[in-house]
Amino acid sequence: MRLLYREFFDKSFINSIENECIRLKKRITKTFGNWGFSLVKKDTDLVNYFESQKGKWNRFVQIGMGGSVLGAQALCEFLSVPKGKSIEFVDDIGSSCVSSLNYSPNTCYHVVSKSGSTVETIANLIYLINHFKGNPDKQIIISTGSSGFLKEYADNHNIKRFLIPDNVGGRYSLFTPVGMAAASFLEYDIDKIFAGMNRALENLISDTPASPYLLAVITSEFLRKNRRNLVLFCYSERLLKTVYWFRQLWAESLGKLIDRDGNQVRTGQTPIVAQGTSDQHSQIQLYREGPLDKLFCFFRGPADHDEKLHAGPDFDRFSYLSGHSLNEIKYAEYSATKDSLAEHSPVISIETDSCSEQSFGLLIMNLMLATAITGELLNIDAFNQPGVELGKQLTKSILTKNEIRL
Repeated sequence: MRLLYREFFDKSFINSIENECIRLKKRITKTFGNWGFSLVKKDTDLVNYFESQKGKWNRFVQIGMGGSVLGAQALCEFLSVPKGKSIEFVDDIGSSCVSSLNYSPNTCYHVVSKSGSTVETIANLIYLINHFKGNPDKQIIISTGSSGFLKEYADNHNIKRFLIPDNVGGRYSLFTPVGMAAASFLEYDIDKIFAGMNRALENLISDTPASPYLLAVITSEFLRKNRRNLVLFCYSERLLKTVYWFRQLWAESLGKLIDRDGNQVRTGQTPIVAQGTSDQHSQIQLYREGPLDKLFCFFRGPADHDEKLHAGPDFDRFSYLSGHSLNEIKYAEYSATKDSLAEHSPVISIETDSCSEQSFGLLIMNLMLATAITGELLNIDAFNQPGVELGKQLTKSILTKNEIRL
């Protein structure tokens, strides 16, 4: 992973943020070892379980919400799903999810909830059980915390259960069974994923300035300048789900009413996903001529589609496309869009050279670290989400009182 930031900033600003990174490093290296997500190790029980089930299933369905699904989706899109296997994700309730929940004998159903009581996940589990034709304990596995309904349900029905550590929040849980179950099913090299993760942790100590410090310092600096929207402009199909995962990580971690000193701050930066090149035709007008309240972070992955175009005489007016691959054309639009937006707004880029297990582990851990460090800079707790509780309570009240108006 590379964070590119020098292209559009003047020398004095670059010196300022790099010096701040050096000061910040002394502070963070003393505390980051207390962050639960940085302490996760490979779950050998999980790996051994899927090794013992090899050949039994060719389909995997993961049922969860938010961080219980998004990280695994990012993993599968980044590395691609091997031939002969399929994977589906159920992260909503309604008719669009029913086909994934229908029973199939060659399927492993992975139910995920850190709290063990996520309403949508439990509702989908009930639907799955209502339509199950075999023995649930032979095809359902559950990943959850050390207490809660799902733990009790798994234990009472002899269903294989994997632990999400208590000190790892749901949106930071990709390296736990939440993400590694799918990785094990698809036979990815989990050791290499963790090698990438550990490299990010090593870089945090040794590199000056490491990417997480830079991303944290730059984003928090522009937040202070009222750039309250972070546009995540993705120019890689393999990275799009990673960007959606990062959207949740950034929003839930940094959108807080109260800081650590008890002051009401209402801080946060709204992450907005844009997909290049399609959203150049739906959002650029706003970004170029609308409110100057945005910081742009571009994402780009490795090149593909190397075949060159050969424009015939019918396409004379587009002769400039001839001799270029689709990827080269996409790169030209990526570069041009950055340049056009940089006229009035700050722009940074995150690039990765390969779609390998190690690259994925490195990228994900860097983004987790950057988010947690930004929380330190904002003096807020980046690991809780008290703002979501009221909606859960009201949902339960409506259903309990049967106040349904369809």
